[in-house]
Amino acid sequence: MCIYFQIITKYAKSFDFKCPVHAHWKNWANEKCNSTLKYFCLHNDVERKYVEGCTGPDWDRSGSKRVYAGDFTRGDCIQERFQPFEFQTNASMSDCIYAKSHCNEEGHIKNNDGTSKYDRTCRCDHKQNYAFIKIPRNPFFCKPAEEDCSCYIKSCPENYTLSKGKFL
Repeated sequence: MCIYFQIITKYAKSFDFKCPVHAHWKNWANEKCNSTLKYFCLHNDVERKYVEGCTGPDWDRSGSKRVYAGDFTRGDCIQERFQPFEFQTNASMSDCIYAKSHCNEEGHIKNNDGTSKYDRTCRCDHKQNYAFIKIPRNPFFCKPAEEDCSCYIKSCPENYTLSKGKFL
């Protein structure tokens, strides 16, 4: 059994290390550090690889992630991700938690790209006569992760155009 484990360990080390997925984080942390509270796995921006250790936790404010470059430091979320709450190194992620919504349903266009703290918002393309099927909380745009953003083609009387605002 020991020989088999050594072969697997040696074979596994030849691949680029990635942080454990969420489902395995707790078990890996306990195996590596005897504690889920101290384990961290972060991207080392200097060496361009993931590193792990048992000197966590560390944290950073919402809108950013922690990176490790010999020491903990703040890193920016990539444009397609956002972090709406405090980031903790022992909280099972090595990147900003959420992927931003896509505005790719029929009739959708991007309203706002969001920030490192907030998700992207979408709206119906009124210039192409698309309107919301159900008016969202904000009548000008919707949040796809939180509400129905479906659009449909609305016909307008001759010589009229659809406005950007609230319409039924």
